[in-house]
Amino acid sequence: MPADIEPCMWGRATLVTLVSSTCMTVTIITDSVTVQRRVGEIVWASVMWYKASMRRLTIALTVVLAVLAVAPAASAEWFLDAYLGPAITSGSTLTFTVFDEEQTQDLNGRSSPSFGLRVGKWFDDFQLPWLGVAFDVSYFRPAVDVQTVPLSLLLMARYGFLKDEEFRDGRLQPYAGIGPGLFISNASGAIGFQEVDDTSTNIGLDLRLGVLLRIDSNWGAFTEYRFTHVSPSWDVDVFGGKTSASTTFNTHHILLGVSYRF
Repeated sequence: MPADIEPCMWGRATLVTLVSSTCMTVTIITDSVTVQRRVGEIVWASVMWYKASMRRLTIALTVVLAVLAVAPAASAEWFLDAYLGPAITSGSTLTFTVFDEEQTQDLNGRSSPSFGLRVGKWFDDFQLPWLGVAFDVSYFRPAVDVQTVPLSLLLMARYGFLKDEEFRDGRLQPYAGIGPGLFISNASGAIGFQEVDDTSTNIGLDLRLGVLLRIDSNWGAFTEYRFTHVSPSWDVDVFGGKTSASTTFNTHHILLGVSYRF
């Protein structure tokens, strides 16, 4: 068969063209279209998987929030706490890079006022009066020119002593709480010997151990030990330029507070 009428394979069909160069052109274009189609299918599948995952996550969060919101309020024990006390931050090390060389500076420990608010709920309505959750917002200064605001979500547990008809969960209640916190640390001034004006947002650890004494059916007083751990980083000024500097703050809080139950 002459070259100018050889069959041309295109997909699964066999075409006969008059010019062999036309066959080559059509084949190249077909391969290009096939590759583009496959890339498009992969991208579309990825987008659909992402949307499905986000939809499942949204449904799960909605169910959890709905269960908490619809739970019978009559037997639920909500609480609102306010507290204050000293926050003692241990000494740490500031690490940064200058001219491709890692540098360190020691940061002295310090104490500062610490105060905050906490709102939460014990799961009496789920027959789990010893288990609860809480949201906490607070403030302290782990360094002279650093102000830190943690937003913490805590899983709480308690045990009741001195139980009677008025205080079925106990007049004296040791408790513990642990959870992640979103620590917003604003540095304005100096950190170590470096000038800084930046804000760092990091996930940290928030741990609580305390004892509550119920005064009456609504009011109580508590003392609490709190430990926070976070590793912020900021852009600092070094020799007229910017570089990233990081450290770790381990802080011990000794707190006194009042609690209102409703």
